[in-house]
Amino acid sequence: MNSAITAVETVMIAIDLEKPFGLGFGTLKTLPRVFIRITAQEDGQIHEGFGEASIDFPFSNYDAWDIYWALNRLRLEGESLDDREAILNKVALFDEMISFPAAMAAFNMAIDDLYGHISHQSILDIYGNCRINGTPLTSIPYLPPEQVVEVASTVVKNKGVPKLKVGMGIKEDFLLIQMLEEWSVQNGSRYVLDFNGSYSLTDFILLVEKLFDQVGSLNGLWWAEQPTNPLEGIQNLVLAKNTLENLGDIPVMADESFVNSRDAQNCLKNNIWLNFKIQKVGGIHASRKIELENEELIKHSFSMVGGTFPTAIGRVYDQQAAAILETTSLPSDGWEPASNWFKEEKHFIAENFQFDPESGQYAAFKGDGLGVEVLWEKLLKFEIPDPRAEYRKLRSDQAGQAIRIELRNNASYRSAYETRIKRPYDWNLDGGELCGY
Repeated sequence: MNSAITAVETVMIAIDLEKPFGLGFGTLKTLPRVFIRITAQEDGQIHEGFGEASIDFPFSNYDAWDIYWALNRLRLEGESLDDREAILNKVALFDEMISFPAAMAAFNMAIDDLYGHISHQSILDIYGNCRINGTPLTSIPYLPPEQVVEVASTVVKNKGVPKLKVGMGIKEDFLLIQMLEEWSVQNGSRYVLDFNGSYSLTDFILLVEKLFDQVGSLNGLWWAEQPTNPLEGIQNLVLAKNTLENLGDIPVMADESFVNSRDAQNCLKNNIWLNFKIQKVGGIHASRKIELENEELIKHSFSMVGGTFPTAIGRVYDQQAAAILETTSLPSDGWEPASNWFKEEKHFIAENFQFDPESGQYAAFKGDGLGVEVLWEKLLKFEIPDPRAEYRKLRSDQAGQAIRIELRNNASYRSAYETRIKRPYDWNLDGGELCGY
């Protein structure tokens, strides 16, 4: 192979969810997504690779402008693709990629796609896969209890596993969990609870005690995801797990508390399961390194590939990650098709997701690279023409032209951003430099 990168292009889009999605920190309405297209020439032939960054503030401590800014600082023209591993390792050391792992995830995806097209290998071939298909978790937003049961029943009918978003408060969550537990006992179904780090340990213990006193046990609950605020540390996740023992042998899974290999080790030592959100940890390459660095501990644990509302492009990669990582055998958000929330003109690949109605499982794509045809021109119809101006407004607590995110209790975006990133809101809106890393 004799190939070199000739161009790197970055685009930000704004894409509406079909229905607003309620979470502990607020309501998602319009999602920003950042894409990278890397072009290379090999023996006179042009090839392209595509990547997507599909995580945003406040899921992470940084926002889509940070991702866009970081990817635009890559200067890779002329770099050889002959050693894919070397270029991934090199870029992973850049300050921007360390600071904003979703940017690295998008780059990793694009390089894998590009290299796969040049070498005529699928991403599954490049890494080696442990499975080819899996069962989807389907997230249920905040809804009235009777609607939650209705949606959960539909998920199970389609052979998926419902994952209820909780974290609205002890009273509200108690009623939802009580009703879902009654439903699960009647139907012999299992469910997952995702707290998104909404509770302090103290409040979570109060919720568990109320459930123990009035419900008794949660036999239908498969696992509880991130019940405590990640700022309280992994030690409080462990205490939350110990508290849940009153309600049965219920595992706890780390999401926001697990970002890197050190976090993984601390969780695994304490029998905490892992949610490998590919955007959160920086791509499949980084995820495989985390598994290998914790090989002895992780083989006794379970994990899954989480979801971050990607478009079809990012979800193809999530599914491939769930097939590749050795420990991600649990039902996963990463198997659920993006076409469940982005349909028709918002479906940016030519193919449909591969579904087996008998098993209720989805299969990972196996063609060259991502194995799909990316519809780039279709995607560009949603492009934000001036992302810098859009984020200057959002970070100043003004309404954006394209992006709509409602934080809970009308919280200030600027204040929340500055608190979590520990920088002024405009630190990189005028081409600012990274500092302190």
